[in-house]
Amino acid sequence: MLTKEEVLKRIKEGSGDALKGASVFLRANKNLVLAAVRVNGLELRYAKANLQSDKQVVMAALENDGEALEYIADVLKDDPEVLLAALSSMDRKA
Repeated sequence: MLTKEEVLKRIKEGSGDALKGASVFLRANKNLVLAAVRVNGLELRYAKANLQSDKQVVMAALENDGEALEYIADVLKDDPEVLLAALSSMDRKA
């Protein structure tokens, strides 16, 4: 299992799997998950379910990578602001 320091190092390095292998406790840490999704939105896949439904975390992930829409909680999938963020991010990548 990765330590918090190891996860932070992976985030700083831009690792696409910074949270992979982290403990449940670390994957539930909102500040740590926010840092990870701001670097790579797809890190949302490793976040605990409660953070996948946290609008602040979800918006940060989508602003980085609209493909993170795949990992958000169903409760947010009909939110117009969330959908717009995903589309805007995908447009920037196109």
